[in-house]
Amino acid sequence: MLDILQPVQSELRLVELRMRKEFALKEGRLNELLPLHLKNPWDRLFLPAMVLLHNKLFAPIKEKTVAMACVFQFIYLATLTHRQIETNPAMVVLVGDYLYTKFFSYLCRHEALEYLDPLSRSICQIQEAGIWRQQQRSVQTDSDNLDIIDKERALLVSQACGCGAELGGAGEEQIQMSRGFGLHIGRMWALSEAEPGPRTGVERAEALKCLYRLPGGEARETLERLLLHLDSFAETVSVVG
Repeated sequence: MLDILQPVQSELRLVELRMRKEFALKEGRLNELLPLHLKNPWDRLFLPAMVLLHNKLFAPIKEKTVAMACVFQFIYLATLTHRQIETNPAMVVLVGDYLYTKFFSYLCRHEALEYLDPLSRSICQIQEAGIWRQQQRSVQTDSDNLDIIDKERALLVSQACGCGAELGGAGEEQIQMSRGFGLHIGRMWALSEAEPGPRTGVERAEALKCLYRLPGGEARETLERLLLHLDSFAETVSVVG
């Protein structure tokens, strides 16, 4: 995955440096107080890369885009943290909430409060899906499963892609295509960690339809390579599982 992201490598390094800085507390590093289980590079880089690449589709990446890449990663890490509730409930809640406050702080610091409302709604949906999982313990139907995937992850990826396109100066129709791509690749990402099957192929086809309606060039080629890499990653997970 790392070699695929070469076109935005310098910006991703900036994101990681800033995240590392925010993890430094007087009491120690955040991930020492509560280890964040990032299972693979997708957990560490995927959301920031989506923001950066969709900006790059339309214009050179700007400072605000790097900041928003951090914002989406803060939200994702907070979500992962809250899922560890059975490990150390008190610390899990404190660290997860700390990460959520960082997303708000970044919006204020970088004059991006226009994203507060949609991102807050996304966080509510993420928590709603988490509560549903805790109550049900098992998914009842394919429709339920897709609804949970969307709320827990795919809609956040969709927002990340749309945000990047908007910051790049895309028109409304192009922003919608970016969001559509994000929704479908977000579903693929979630499915790759569960049980990849026929649904993965459907989402890949829909993601490509959206992608081919976006401007050509290095950024689009990178997004297509990521899509295919995720497809092969899902197959690997399926075989190993």
